[in-house]
Amino acid sequence: MSYSNIKTKMSESGTFWEKLAPIIFSEEKLRLAGTEIRQVVQILNGKTGQRILDLGCGIGRHSLELAKLNYVVTGLDITPSFIETAKQTAERDAIQVEFIQGNMLEFVRPKSFDIAISLFTSFGYFEDQNDNQLVLSNICESLVDGGTFVLQLKAKEIIARTFVEKDWEQVDDYLLLQERSINNDWNWMNIRMIFLEGSSRQEYTSGMWLYSASELKAMLKRVGFSKIEILGDFDRSAYDNRAQKTVMIAHK
Repeated sequence: MSYSNIKTKMSESGTFWEKLAPIIFSEEKLRLAGTEIRQVVQILNGKTGQRILDLGCGIGRHSLELAKLNYVVTGLDITPSFIETAKQTAERDAIQVEFIQGNMLEFVRPKSFDIAISLFTSFGYFEDQNDNQLVLSNICESLVDGGTFVLQLKAKEIIARTFVEKDWEQVDDYLLLQERSINNDWNWMNIRMIFLEGSSRQEYTSGMWLYSASELKAMLKRVGFSKIEILGDFDRSAYDNRAQKTVMIAHK
């Protein structure tokens, strides 16, 4: 099952994303968005007015912060409710952002952006590896010559070091249990999520490819990126055994 199909199936439940949103868009994560974007801009030496694509933008927390810094921003996400929330926030706060509900497998605007970003582990969910490679190709094609792509996730080596098979979390009025398993020779992680609320139980299964930093670097080079830098965080810390994040900076 592809990521797009997983998303469609989950959306049909009518409540899945509403329940998960408090976790992936918690008050703390929203509060950190401004700091994260300032660090990204500093890393890239970004200039006001540059055109930026925020791929997998969710409810727009990074897109909106970029727009506040006078960048020309396009945010793309496949989930209609997230895009609607982003549009409402932008309208409420009088912030100009182009928000698009769409699939990253299909979105291409040749040489239209100076910078593209994919933050908060929004990459690697398509079951077919060729689809993940296609996403990178679409990004490269959408960047101008000399453009830059920032990819932030947790590479395989970090997940291996910090892996937790099971955990649970209290969110509002429900309990979320997550169970993870590693498959396909440490290349794929299955994720089982169970929502418990009173006598109600809902269960969903997702998954993602596990790529090492060197594998990601090779994938980026394959689609046309040249100079690629790997960092341990947005603060430019080294990508070593203590790194908590994988930040790839790829230049076209």
